[in-house]
Amino acid sequence: MKEQIMDRCVSSRSQPDETVLFGWYDGSPDPDEIAAFFARNAGSTYISHTDIQWGRALDAQRWSPDLHRKIADLAIEAKGRGNERSPGIRLVTARTGPALAGIAFLTARPDADRPYAILEDLLVGSDHRGRGIGSSMLQWVRDQCRLAGIEKMFLESNLGNERAHALFHRLGFTPLSVVMSCDL
Repeated sequence: MKEQIMDRCVSSRSQPDETVLFGWYDGSPDPDEIAAFFARNAGSTYISHTDIQWGRALDAQRWSPDLHRKIADLAIEAKGRGNERSPGIRLVTARTGPALAGIAFLTARPDADRPYAILEDLLVGSDHRGRGIGSSMLQWVRDQCRLAGIEKMFLESNLGNERAHALFHRLGFTPLSVVMSCDL
């Protein structure tokens, strides 16, 4: 597992300096802990169209009752795949000591004509927000993708997730399209 330490991640809330370790998911913590972390920290403003398409959300306001199982299954699928050159789901963890501080799921498509990745989820624990962990984790993910030959990264985000939008804009992401849906 390739890891990188981010030192001196200083909180704007006067928290002490802390070291955050980013790495590809290797099975620790167990998938149920990953799923519990996701469910605990993803509010309704986090839901995007992919969550609905994948059955993780019932609609734009409500998570599926099967959310825990679906996230745990996704973590199992992603285990040990970080450095693979094949297409598929990956999972990054951010840790402060033994505690999980954040996660990021991404789909890599190194086999495409122009290799790309989709940042499916970037989630920082509510007790770790405002410390630069999200931006540092996203930068780590981008660096790892570049090293793997990925040329482009996409993401999508709930319209109401303004704090995340500010982060994405700050890191160079620009709007590309508008996603719409209707019930049939």
